[in-house]
Amino acid sequence: MDKGVDGIAGMKASWATLSSHVGELFPFALTGVGLYILGGITLIGWLVTVPLVALLSAYSYVRIQGYDVVR
Repeated sequence: MDKGVDGIAGMKASWATLSSHVGELFPFALTGVGLYILGGITLIGWLVTVPLVALLSAYSYVRIQGYDVVR
């Protein structure tokens, strides 16, 4: 959506981006899954881990797109 392309072209571009950055994204995915498992023990854990994993996903997306996270 942020590139102004239609759905199919966006899916193709997303697949190309993800497949070219598997090595960089795999640790983020493992960290997210680990946080979900640890946070699933308690309700408080879910309240912390769900937003944290969302921020982790947003951070990794911005990094693989080549943008600066903080200036």
